[in-house]
Amino acid sequence: MSARANPYHNARSASFIGTLKTEILQGGCFIDSNDARTEIFDHINSYYNQHRKHSALNYQTPAQFEANIHSLNSNKFGPEIRCTSHSLDPPSSF
Repeated sequence: MSARANPYHNARSASFIGTLKTEILQGGCFIDSNDARTEIFDHINSYYNQHRKHSALNYQTPAQFEANIHSLNSNKFGPEIRCTSHSLDPPSSF
């Protein structure tokens, strides 16, 4: 455990909170906790995860990154194969 008020203990969350404060508050404040909850939820779901480009994702939005990963995986492994047998019995060769 790190010392109190040490932002390096969880750098990712500290960075996210700092970005959130900068992008949402912009020098203002919330009316009450419900206003804060609504604004933060809307910001994360409509902007942060959909439109904001992230340097850790090679300057892609999370939605673009996820789509690229899915297309790479589908091209790499071909069509998805599903097992229809739910038997837990070992194969007869054992």
